[in-house]
Amino acid sequence: MDLFSLLFGFALGYAGKYLHSYVQKKGENRAMMEDSGKISHVSKSAEQPFELESHKRKSIYDKKSEQYHRYFNLLDDLAKTNLDDAYSLFFPALNNFQQKMLTAETQDQIADAAAILQKALFDLIGRTNRKFIAFRQETNAIKLIANEETIRILNAIDIMHTDIFSRTTNLIQQMGDNILTGDSEALQKLSDEISDEGEKLKTVHSNLVSQMRQELNEI
Repeated sequence: MDLFSLLFGFALGYAGKYLHSYVQKKGENRAMMEDSGKISHVSKSAEQPFELESHKRKSIYDKKSEQYHRYFNLLDDLAKTNLDDAYSLFFPALNNFQQKMLTAETQDQIADAAAILQKALFDLIGRTNRKFIAFRQETNAIKLIANEETIRILNAIDIMHTDIFSRTTNLIQQMGDNILTGDSEALQKLSDEISDEGEKLKTVHSNLVSQMRQELNEI
């Protein structure tokens, strides 16, 4: 695989993953809200022998439902802004890089072209990480009301995000030398590892949706 195809594939993969994640999370969030509405309807129509217990359970349900909906609404917003950043920051830099590489005749000119791409990628991953940290801080209170399994999955998502950020940063740092030496295989290996982790993260997010829905059903 030539270097241009690899970098363009990386860009498309990056944008595609966020687009897929955005659409998928919107659908999962809608399904969760529909289930919540059905449960709320049944709860209101059913007779409760003990009003105090009923009020307590409804209060817990309402608080959890509100926090869980807010979590996924914010996650939807995060995915959309990350996708917008990928198109506004990365693709123009990729085009600039390609143009400079076509006319580059010296190692210094190649290094200058690589530096443009590296800066755009560092800006992109930095913005993504800062927004995820802000998202995590905004939704951290969810752990005060979630059960142990939901908390475990939330913690796993935090760890996986940190690992992906670290791997992506490593890829970008090595990119300059790999471009100078023409070592596209090293870039491909790192890119594949990040892609694999991204697929695992999507699976864990799906597990989180299922766990939250189950938790609401059991109230």
